[in-house]
Amino acid sequence: RSLDCLGRCLNILKPEDKHLIVEYYRDAKRQRIDRRRELARQLGISMNALGIRAWRLRANLERCVGACRKRL
Repeated sequence: RSLDCLGRCLNILKPEDKHLIVEYYRDAKRQRIDRRRELARQLGISMNALGIRAWRLRANLERCVGACRKRL
């Protein structure tokens, strides 16, 4: 149920926000750090700004998934 809701909530996001959050949490350990550096570089922002954007998107997704689960 949660994964179904996550999919629904991801599809509500703007394409660029969906890309950012998926790329931000992709991979593991060292690969994740390298990917985040590259993502920040592509966006022309600092790693700190990237982390803040990802945190906000994740918080919104968590609220959306919570609301979705209550409806199902």
